[in-house]
Amino acid sequence: MSQEEKKEEKETSYITKSAVREFFKQKNKRVAEDALEALNKQVEALLAKAAERAEMNKRATIQPQDF
Repeated sequence: MSQEEKKEEKETSYITKSAVREFFKQKNKRVAEDALEALNKQVEALLAKAAERAEMNKRATIQPQDF
């Protein structure tokens, strides 16, 4: 994997950090940058699992039950 591919992979975000920060701000909490990265990885895993489940069911469309 080239450096450019690694950089592109690292920059992929599935969450809106500002929205997550605002959510926690309303709960009178702060959120660490590495917590946002961990959340992003959890979301990525959830998306991958949904895609895998749809594939197993021979569907190209992700449906609610895939989550």
